[in-house]
Parts: sequence; C-alpha cells; structure tokens
Amino acid sequence: FLAAVRTARAAVDQHYTPIRSEVGKRLGLKHTPSIKFVVDAVPENALHLEELLREMRAKDAEVEALKQNATYAGDADPYKSDGDDED
Repeated sequence: FLAAVRTARAAVDQHYTPIRSEVGKRLGLKHTPSIKFVVDAVPENALHLEELLREMRAKDAEVEALKQNATYAGDADPYKSDGDDED
C-alpha cells in the first residue's frame, strides 16, 4: 500500500505544474491558486476496521463453539410452574 502511495505521490509531484495549468485553464482563471495534494487516511482506517471485524468474527466463532457443549448452570427451567408447589 505504501509503495502505491509513494508512486502516486511521485507522479503528482512530477506533473504538478501541468495539472495546475490545466485546472486554471478549465476554470478560466488568470492566476491559478496553489494546489495541495494530501494523502487520505481512509485506506489505513479501512484496514484497521477490517482487522477489528476479523477479530470479532473469530471471537463469535469461539463463543459459538463453546455454546455447542454448554449446559445450564442450574435447572434448565429455573422458573416455578403450577405443579411445583411444595407447601
């Protein structure tokens, strides 16, 4: 990823003047303001979110596996029913 960013950055730096001239022509400006290109952090953030989702899926799978062999800690039905009177 970083190699692609460096390559893109080098291409923009190499063609900065023609890009600026073209923007000025298309906007009909006599004096084109400076243009600043900034690397967006979206790809890094997306990778981080993907990693978090991967971790959550793994934890969900662990819980699901534990659930398969799980038993109730007490009675399966802890609530009293009409037939449970011990008076």
